[in-house]
Formats: sequence, structure tokens, C-alpha cells
Amino acid sequence: MNPTAQAFGIGIILGIVLFFILARAGLIDKLLASMNKITPADDAKLQHLKSLVLAKIAAPLNPGNKKVLIFTAFADTADYLYNNLAPDLLAIQHLHSAKV
Repeated sequence: MNPTAQAFGIGIILGIVLFFILARAGLIDKLLASMNKITPADDAKLQHLKSLVLAKIAAPLNPGNKKVLIFTAFADTADYLYNNLAPDLLAIQHLHSAKV
């Protein structure tokens, strides 16, 4: 297949995909609106993680060791966790946090 025909075929496929995405835009908007209703206080996994971190700080394996490392492959997850853990850790536990 020549490059022009291949590019034309890819353009048609992308156009079809875009059509279906736009056709479902109403569904996507509803889904996003539902997701925005969930607050960090409603996030059970975040609350569980907070309790694990606080338990680690309260009873460290090694005396005085209050270090906790949280790994994630996703930058948005790292942002979310940092934004929802760091302020409380500083205010309540007087512990500084970092996101790398």
C-alpha cells in the first residue's frame, strides 16, 4: 500500500472513531459529572491509605522511623495522593512530604 493511501485509510478510521466519541459525548459528560461528585472524604481507598500511613507513624517498625514511601506509575495518582495526604501530615503530624 502506498503512503498516501495508507494515510487516507488512517484518516478515515480516525474520523470514524472521532464520530463515535462525539456521539457519546453526552454519556461522557454524565460520567464526568458523576465522578466530580466524589470527594476525597468519600474515597474509601484514600481513607484506608491515610489510616495505614497514620498507623505506620504511630507504631513504626524501627523506633523513630516515620518514613513512608508510596509508589505509583501514574502522575495524576501521585498528584492526587500528595494533594490529599501532605496537608494533613504537616498540620497534624508535623511531617513534611515530597512528590518525586
